[in-house]
Amino acid sequence: MIAIFGWQWFTGEDKRLLQPGPLSYAHHQIELTCHSCHGDSFAGNAGIEQECKNCHASELKAMDDAHGQKKFSDPRNAAELAILDATKCLNCHQEHQPEFTRKMSVTQPVDYCVACHQEVFSERESHRNLAADTCTNAGCHNYHDASTLYENFLVAHLNEPAQLATTTRIARVIDHKPLLRADRMPTATEPLPAAMNAAHQQWQKSAHALGHANCADCHRDNDNWQVSIETCQGCHEGQVESFQQGHHGMRVAVGLPPLEVSMAKLPMHQDASDKVLNCHSCHQAHDYNTRKAEADACLGCHNDKHSKQWRASKHAELWQQNPDHGASCATCHMPRLVDKATGKISVEHNNSANLRPNDKMVKMVCMNCHGVEFALTALADPDQIDSNFSKAINASHSSMDFVRARQNEVSASSRPD
Repeated sequence: MIAIFGWQWFTGEDKRLLQPGPLSYAHHQIELTCHSCHGDSFAGNAGIEQECKNCHASELKAMDDAHGQKKFSDPRNAAELAILDATKCLNCHQEHQPEFTRKMSVTQPVDYCVACHQEVFSERESHRNLAADTCTNAGCHNYHDASTLYENFLVAHLNEPAQLATTTRIARVIDHKPLLRADRMPTATEPLPAAMNAAHQQWQKSAHALGHANCADCHRDNDNWQVSIETCQGCHEGQVESFQQGHHGMRVAVGLPPLEVSMAKLPMHQDASDKVLNCHSCHQAHDYNTRKAEADACLGCHNDKHSKQWRASKHAELWQQNPDHGASCATCHMPRLVDKATGKISVEHNNSANLRPNDKMVKMVCMNCHGVEFALTALADPDQIDSNFSKAINASHSSMDFVRARQNEVSASSRPD
């Protein structure tokens, strides 16, 4: 009998009774789907490693993983692998161990970099007196994504002004779909129920109307008129795919009901606790106003210090005057991107894409308006983040200072005696 009940717990909806400990912040939303990490066959660590790659391989490839498999296939790095086998995700990221888990779900000691990079302290004068547990400070070194902190990149952006002379924001391009159901397109002359008049008027001014998406295309033959994420995906496949990669949509990706605001770990407005996260949470039905989606939709739920300070920030002031010269919530957290291969412009709907480590935001967003050193300095200061960058910023960052010192060392060594 006990075995039967145990199996029911295992196969039922709520499996938390079987967990050896809570999941990390990154994965807490999907704690009810053990197979998301363990796979359907529960094939031990090998199965978990495969599931890690299923979710994160494309992200690591896109950022050109600084400690990827290619690096450790080089036999010259065999000695490092003997110290820490960095080819396995589980050697640095163990779930269900909150007492050992730090930021980025890392379960290695805070000074783990030293295991392989001890020589840095003797080879670089600028690093000689640094503590070994400071390597991963904001704006210093990131294990996987170091693209913003490579020395050559920093050298190329030394001594930039805090505010660039010209600010840029990728122009939004509406890619209208072809006419879908012209025979079912409602017109102003058709009689409509009174309750539908407001919705019809909103629709007439929307991008859907311009793109010839009519009532039947979204509502189909659904008796309760609810529009599912699958319906939106029919025309917005890329947006839905990236939405499911972030914290807002990751539950949907593994077959769970959408995230409820009440499940969030960050401070949220109490009166929004019953809301669920789907396309219509940000893009209101019929009135697809992107201005509302860029800020009002976010602030309707988020109630942390950073979010509450946005309306009083310089970013908000400039954005209200001209969206191309300011920054809304979406400007930074869901930026517009250009596909290098096709040139197509899209909005990054993965709201987690540039959150951790936060200096990923420098290349994606900050460099459109600010010098790199100014941006790194702001992002490395928790008080600046809480105030939504409303305080005076001393645009001097230790990483840039180290690069300057290194440049001086190289210059001095190349001078003739």
